[in-house]
Order: sequence, then structure tokens, then C-alpha cells
Amino acid sequence: MTLKTDKLLVSAYVRHGDTCHSGDHHDSLNCASGFKANDYVLVAKFGYLQECLDYAIEGARRGCRMLVISRIAKEPMRWHYIPEQFAAEHAQDGSTRIIAKQGA
Repeated sequence: MTLKTDKLLVSAYVRHGDTCHSGDHHDSLNCASGFKANDYVLVAKFGYLQECLDYAIEGARRGCRMLVISRIAKEPMRWHYIPEQFAAEHAQDGSTRIIAKQGA
């Protein structure tokens, strides 16, 4: 019997400044982690793209800027999930339909 190793090729990152206890005073308080407020930090790796996208959507709904990077295809794909997009999209038509910004 052979085991096929799992390849976790989809990663979720969160903007450190959105999760750090220092909040708006991050730069003046010098966070002990060594990250800057605008750094994106790896928070989870997934085997399935949809699972990671759902995770990022939920993070953005809770007020965090999220970044998803998929290395499933030959060329990496990136999606940015920004809390302001969720609020604006939700306010327009009352639905929970979310549109993420995809970039290279």
C-alpha cells in the first residue's frame, strides 16, 4: 500500500495590523512579533480552493483584510478580500453575495 502525500497548495494570509492587539497604535508601540502593520501573515493552508475562499470571506466579514494565494495551477492566483467591499456589497442589495478582487 502506498500513501499519497497531501499537497496544501492554497494559503490564507491576514493583514497583521487587523489582528494585532496594538491596533491603530501598532507602529508607535512596536509589536513584539516583529511584523509591521501592513505585513500579511500566513494563518492557514488548505487542500481545496473553495475551503480557503470560504475562510477568507469569513475573515473579511469579521473585519480583517485577507489574501488568498492558490498554487494549484502553474501560475499562482491571488484574491484580496477587503472588509469595506463586503460592507458596500451587502448594503447595496441586502444579499450576502461577495465579489473578491482578483489580482496578480
